[in-house]
This record gives sequence, C-alpha cells and structure tokens, in this order.
Amino acid sequence: MNPLITKRYAKALLLAATDEAEMTSIEAELNAVQELYLNSPLRVFFENPAFQRLERLEIVKAMSLSPKLQRCVEILVENGRAPVLGHLAKAYTHELDTKLGRLRVQVTTAYPLKDEQLQALSQALFSRLGQKIITEPRVDTRVRAGIRAQIGGLVFDNTIESQFSELRRVLCS
Repeated sequence: MNPLITKRYAKALLLAATDEAEMTSIEAELNAVQELYLNSPLRVFFENPAFQRLERLEIVKAMSLSPKLQRCVEILVENGRAPVLGHLAKAYTHELDTKLGRLRVQVTTAYPLKDEQLQALSQALFSRLGQKIITEPRVDTRVRAGIRAQIGGLVFDNTIESQFSELRRVLCS
C-alpha cells in the first residue's frame, strides 16, 4: 500500500480526535485492530474480492470500535483500501508523536534494563533534546556491554563493540 495514502488516513483520523485522551485511546485501539488484521483470517476476508463490501461493513460494525475509528475503517473498506489497516497504526502513532512532541527511542542492551534505568535514560535524553521521550527497550545478545539508543536515523552507540571499533580505527590510521 502506498505510504502517502496511509499517512493521509492517519492524519485524517488524528484530526477527527478532539483531545489528547481520545487521540491516545484511538492509538491503542488502532494497534489492537492492526494486530487482529495482520494475525487472523480478517485480512483474507477484507482483501478477498469474493466477499461483498456490505459483508465487510457488517464485520466492521461487529468489531465494536469507537465511533471515529469505526468510521475510518468503514471508509477504508468502502474505498477498497482495507490493506491500509496493516500499516495505519504505525503511521497514526508517528503523526501523534509529532503532534504531541514525543520522540520514540529504541534502546538496545545485552540485558533488560530496570524501570529506574529506563527512567534515568529518558530524563537524560529529555534534558538534552527537550522533547518527551518514549523508550522502546530491546535486548540483543550480540551487544556484549553498553547501550545503543536510536532516534529515527540518529544513533547514540555506547556499546563495547563500537568503542573497540573506534579504538581500532584510531590505532590503524
């Protein structure tokens, strides 16, 4: 599916929300819908041309979604754009993060970090970047020690591997 189309639907859904609580509620609900869509026969049902639009709309109504999200999904189905559901949650979250001034940081370590450590990291990044930080911790056994934080294309790499690589580069030049 065309990412620009997905982005337009995400922006429209975000504009339909009236306040931050509703925006975050839609975000959570949309993540659940995407998970259901990608990991169940629902995807086949929505994308199979053997099923009529009215049948698809009946399933949407039976999903018990919030009114604004239900209408968005109905519009997708009516316009033959149900495959957008597979990507809409990520696009919506990106638009919401931009609107609320949030940054998502993927934090990679060898071992799971404690909540206090993640909080301290969030505070340090907030003081440096001036935006609300949402950490997404990941464990990678290839990381021997240290931490790698990635914000979009910007990477802060303080792993032992990167330090050895830098040392090797300095010694060999």
